[in-house]
Amino acid sequence: MKIIKEADHYIKYIPINDNDSASAYKLLNREYTYMNRLKTNLSQYIAENSGNINISLYEYSRYFPEYSSPVKEITISGSNCWSLETTSISGKTLEEYLSASKQSSPNNLYSKQETSELFKQLCNALTLLYRFGGILFFDFNPENIIVTNENDLSHIKLIDFTNFYDLLEPENNELPIKFIDNDIAQIHSHIRRKNSICNYELLLKFSFLNLFTRLYYHGNEKYNEHSSLDERLSLKSYICNQYYHSDELKQELDSYFSFICEKDYSIFELSSPPRTPVNFSNIYDFIALF
Repeated sequence: MKIIKEADHYIKYIPINDNDSASAYKLLNREYTYMNRLKTNLSQYIAENSGNINISLYEYSRYFPEYSSPVKEITISGSNCWSLETTSISGKTLEEYLSASKQSSPNNLYSKQETSELFKQLCNALTLLYRFGGILFFDFNPENIIVTNENDLSHIKLIDFTNFYDLLEPENNELPIKFIDNDIAQIHSHIRRKNSICNYELLLKFSFLNLFTRLYYHGNEKYNEHSSLDERLSLKSYICNQYYHSDELKQELDSYFSFICEKDYSIFELSSPPRTPVNFSNIYDFIALF
């Protein structure tokens, strides 16, 4: 799947192949259906609790895209494709801002306050997805985060919800979940192959960790996913030790790195199903350490 931008509209498309046309359509339609479900559930909740809550449909439009139409067939570069197009979204992706930075990696492009604000807004969006959409989303890499107000990280919008995790109907999770980082994807694949219970809360925490390090190592060839695991983890560890100020967080990260280096993924497994897959109070506490 690819994403192109045309006049502030983002178009996700998948070339139609006779062998997988149905699966390509299903992938894009899944996003369209679930995001509309989220908006409907939020609208219903607001209507049922009018006057007693501090939430509005603005929360949806602030963090998530509207779609100009359901999935449809278009032609791109002479090829027929299934596509899903957003309505107009102003701004640039976080990836564009990072790419435009003239600082060498690792760099400190954003202040601690700006980074904290980005994480808070992102966590707000993930909470809405979880609470009203029944889904977990892990693919918040800079290409999927639109900064809608001139490099102001307090104004973001997320795009590309094709490969999320469905909590309400787990049997619908036929496709691999997309993560911000391939190292986390490998951990999840390992746990799924063992048919073990995955600690999604911990995976979410370390997705934030990897987003944080990406703000610093952008452009550094040692983080390239074709590099060795040791090189990638060494760079992440260096960035954490350089820029984190919380001893509590450093201790948790040191544990994480040591387990991953040994390819021991036991800390990401649970002995029994949790009462709730993710307690977002814990996530907010975690990102406050950055």
